Amino acid sequence: MNPFALSAPFAIDPAYALATAFPDKSGRSLWSEGKQGAFWLYAPGSLEAWLFDRTRREAFATCLNIYHPGRYRTHQPTLYVRKAFELTSVPESVPCHIYVNGSIHLSINYRTVLHQTGSACTPQRITIDLAPYLTAQTNTIRARVAADGCPPTLLIQSPCTETGPDWEISGDDLQWLAPRCFPFEGDACFPHQEELPEHVIALHKNEATGLYDAGVQVIARPVITAKGAGPVAVHPGESCAEAASTDIDAREQIIPVVPVLGAGDHSTATKLAFRYLRLAHDPAVQIESARAAVSLYPTSYKGAFACSDQRLTKIWMHAAYTLRSCMQLTFLDGLKRDRLPWVGDLYACNLGNFHSFAEQPVSEFSLAALMSPDPDEAEINGTITYSLFWVLAARDHALYFGGSPFLRGLLPYCRKLMAAVGRKMDTQGLLPTARFNWLYVDWADVKSEGYSSFLNFIYVMALDAAAQLHRELGSPDVAAKYAEEATALRNRCRAYFWDPTPMLFVDSVMDGKLNPHFGRQSNALAILAGICTKEQQNAVLANVLLNPAVAPVGTPYMKYFEVRALGFCGQHQAMATMISDYWGSMLDAGASTFWEALDSTHQGDQHHAFYGRPFGKSLCHAWSCGPLQLLSGELFGLRPLSSGWAEFTFLPASVPGMEWTCSESPTPHGPIQIQISNRHATLTFPANTVLVWQTKAGEQRYPGPGKLEFTLSADHETEASTSWKCIG
Repeated sequence: MNPFALSAPFAIDPAYALATAFPDKSGRSLWSEGKQGAFWLYAPGSLEAWLFDRTRREAFATCLNIYHPGRYRTHQPTLYVRKAFELTSVPESVPCHIYVNGSIHLSINYRTVLHQTGSACTPQRITIDLAPYLTAQTNTIRARVAADGCPPTLLIQSPCTETGPDWEISGDDLQWLAPRCFPFEGDACFPHQEELPEHVIALHKNEATGLYDAGVQVIARPVITAKGAGPVAVHPGESCAEAASTDIDAREQIIPVVPVLGAGDHSTATKLAFRYLRLAHDPAVQIESARAAVSLYPTSYKGAFACSDQRLTKIWMHAAYTLRSCMQLTFLDGLKRDRLPWVGDLYACNLGNFHSFAEQPVSEFSLAALMSPDPDEAEINGTITYSLFWVLAARDHALYFGGSPFLRGLLPYCRKLMAAVGRKMDTQGLLPTARFNWLYVDWADVKSEGYSSFLNFIYVMALDAAAQLHRELGSPDVAAKYAEEATALRNRCRAYFWDPTPMLFVDSVMDGKLNPHFGRQSNALAILAGICTKEQQNAVLANVLLNPAVAPVGTPYMKYFEVRALGFCGQHQAMATMISDYWGSMLDAGASTFWEALDSTHQGDQHHAFYGRPFGKSLCHAWSCGPLQLLSGELFGLRPLSSGWAEFTFLPASVPGMEWTCSESPTPHGPIQIQISNRHATLTFPANTVLVWQTKAGEQRYPGPGKLEFTLSADHETEASTSWKCIG
């Protein structure tokens, strides 16, 4: 079974079948896979901070109802670089090409080679001869680059040395680090000036409504082919009702006006989020056609999922397109609002990204951009929960993509963040809600007065994540400290927030008294954080997660945790049913991409309202892509255990009523392929990975490359027989 071929009929992205990145990413350093030649050097986090700031400026200029609290890092205005290299002899001539953004002072062996002030709008090549400054022994090249308004960067090409990962950089000429490197892909622009490529699609006009339809949600520049003379007002809408609305106060985005001066193409300078467009103009202008220049991250589908339940296959496809649409320079929360990076969305996006596109650069850009300058005072996105989710996202990046110099550069910040949170624990050994600016959980009713169970449970998860991140990156002593703290807090939480009468975890404890209010959010987290004993887990399942009388969660973001908790408990049939009912109901309501929130009591245009505004809900929202990881990963218990899938686990199960299912998940070493049909299952996995499988006989370890075939027993949960062979 080939999941790509079996799921192709349900694709809504025309690029789904392409094996190479679409749109073409050639000539763009930010997404280049070049490993040889000279590299652009940036200070760690500097380029990401610049791109983040640019994204914020663009969103604030276009989106009318943005909320994006918090303080974020700025780019380094000065860049110091250095490298020592050996020469056995010095040629008569050593031509050197230099590209620089900013003023530069370059020296070799402490002799000035180049001093130039000012900066250029685009890279300008400077050519000099290094031969007079070199010696037939150890040479040291150093440079200082300073730029106003944008990050300084430098690229050097010469026969004796080229800028690359083996250079050192500094922002203060004291502390030296590994640089952020981007391959040289031409001198059209600096990497920090690059934009996402665009793909032009036709918009189809509905003659009955007069609206132009893109078919799916997009972020794009509308392009109008028209003649005559006069202004054209472009009214975007994620729904027909929004595009058709003439209520000025109901707008969520600016309404750009395009001046038409004669026949030809006319475009907005602004990217708009829409599926539908209404073009308002006077009779002096005749609209011939409309198109959309869609902003797309250059990528290809490296993962796929399909099963005999076509509804679930369709849900995976729509989740993938939702994620891809929100995958821009960083992961955005939504196209219409807020069109900005949030850590909760980053955490959800990456879990989907790992099983679909496996794009490492956008994960790195998002992690680096969202770091606050001082975690003691500035919680990421203004909320403590997102500061903690940042640690989980960094750990997941290591597990799925592997350790890297980029991740090692994040460790000091991770330790600083965790220390800042730890200092706010009180004499009870818990985190009081009052010591933080904002505790965001969900847009549903969750109580947090006194001590919030959600906050303390997510802190347990963050301690576990910090321990694993440091263990994977070679800091076992630090890892052991975090692991010890996690165990202690886990034990305290297990006793403190458990209500033995209804047998569940309450939302909060105030003045030593259990708040009788409880919800799905904290109880799902209790399972995922390992708070529950086996008996408590069974009670939570019966009394909360599988109890239809308990109020639903407010968002697909929090629904993900609830469904994943079912997977942790082996409730695979309940998992599949909940995914089908929840995300499938959005498809039933006409969604082309998944929404920010869902209220099952709403109908029609009621679904578009949120925050007290008729069109306030984002209809293409990144945190709703949970089915990607749930179906490709959690349904099979497929999880990496160590950095870059070096070890992984697989807990096979088939879902009653599902005749067959198959999936392919990318890893740095090649894909992991799963096929289950009529309780016969096959797992194929690549070299440099080890399957760690818990069987009735105990732990079994199978090194890749290999193929494992087995038959599930009648209870659909355990293996009846196993056949293993190495395919290397």
